[in-house]
Amino acid sequence: MARYINTRYRQFRFLLNKAFPSWEPLLSVRRFWNLMFSYLQWKFGISFFATKPTMLTVEVVRGCNINCIMCGAGETKKSFLSFDKFKELIENFEETIFIFLYLWGEPFLSKDITKIIRYASVQKSKIVTVYSNFTVLPDEVELINSEPYEITASIDTFDKKKYEFIRTGAKFDKVIENLQKLIKTKQKLRKNFPIIGINSIVSEETLDDFELNIKMAIELGVDKIKFQGLFPFPKTGLKDISDRNKIKKITEIKKKYSDRIKIEILPFYGGIGDDFPKGYCFLAHFSGAIDTNGYALPCCMPNQFFNNLSALLLSSYRNDSILGNVFEDHKTYIRNRVDFLRSFRNSRPTFCSNCPLYYR
Repeated sequence: MARYINTRYRQFRFLLNKAFPSWEPLLSVRRFWNLMFSYLQWKFGISFFATKPTMLTVEVVRGCNINCIMCGAGETKKSFLSFDKFKELIENFEETIFIFLYLWGEPFLSKDITKIIRYASVQKSKIVTVYSNFTVLPDEVELINSEPYEITASIDTFDKKKYEFIRTGAKFDKVIENLQKLIKTKQKLRKNFPIIGINSIVSEETLDDFELNIKMAIELGVDKIKFQGLFPFPKTGLKDISDRNKIKKITEIKKKYSDRIKIEILPFYGGIGDDFPKGYCFLAHFSGAIDTNGYALPCCMPNQFFNNLSALLLSSYRNDSILGNVFEDHKTYIRNRVDFLRSFRNSRPTFCSNCPLYYR
């Protein structure tokens, strides 16, 4: 119990210091009020001022080095957000607290990834999270010392045959080797951060491996494991879980191991036992996403665009759901985001037309 409390305290202190840096009091005040106004708009529909995303997903790489059967990012032409472009982008999001480096590609393919993380975390006092398939890994020491808050490996199952079927082109043994290298490097450097986690997509094909994944995560020494369903992935190579009894079984297994490892169930199971706020969509009011070309989306789950891979390949998905281009005209993006949120409750936006998170 003492160890658990100490870990939680360290995490809370890290988050607090990054979110509201004492050495930048004016920035801390702006972030606090941006967070409060975002909360009022989400919870009560009250809009006083234009807010900026508290959480921003930045696509540093479009395209992937593997081709998961439920995804399709491996089919897209690769493009990269350079370090200089990232710096230009982030200058306009001072009030943003959390940065997530992923979207529609593998972030560790970027030669600038450790520079990007370090700049956001150290220079701009952001809380940085990276999602990776772990088939490739930057220099482990550089990665740890770039000071991300969390690094998450995408491993849907620890059954090697199933894993390599789902994540076509990936080698299971190499992924586990890279994960172990990062964990050992963190221990060798005596660092409390980053939190190292695993993200697993749960489908009918991997449901029987749910408990195995938790046991292996504990054995490997990762800090947390997250589970999510197939939404918002565009392809149908796996079967989604629709049986409510199976879903409830997941939550029972979670309780069984909750005292040994942090387990999160993301909001894709019809609201059963997940760890996501109820009501109007939390993500729409607190988050945003920017792709490698600078186009801004209302959140990180544009599933209706992902269903049209040809449009994604051509970067031609400019319609009423695109809030603007932050490199071309940041002020227009802010105005469009204000309009999007002010009308959010009155009529379901096109962007959210097929999304189960619009209201829960």
